[in-house]
Amino acid sequence: MSRGIGGNCRIVEEDEHTVIYEYGGYNLNKPEYRNADYNFDGLITIDKTALVEPEIHTKIKRMQGGKKKSVTKRVPREVPYMDLIESGKIEIQNCSNCWRTFSLGKDMIAYY
Repeated sequence: MSRGIGGNCRIVEEDEHTVIYEYGGYNLNKPEYRNADYNFDGLITIDKTALVEPEIHTKIKRMQGGKKKSVTKRVPREVPYMDLIESGKIEIQNCSNCWRTFSLGKDMIAYY
């Protein structure tokens, strides 16, 4: 079952140091925050040094028939989003449809 809230985003600009997204949120439960026009008026700026690469695990696996094969698995790592926002490596400018913020005054939709 859906809660009736969500957001949309798209890349605006990217270079070797930063990525900038524009985003918009909506809340179908409150008429003033429905965002029927899909406005993208919030910004999320991410410093690329904040990006966390997955761990790569490689092992030799015995297949049927006795053959051995190298298997590579990408294991996602935990990303400390709050620490990155507090340190300024991720910057959030709230959109006009921001109806709920977390402790730093930033839009919950941008955080999720």
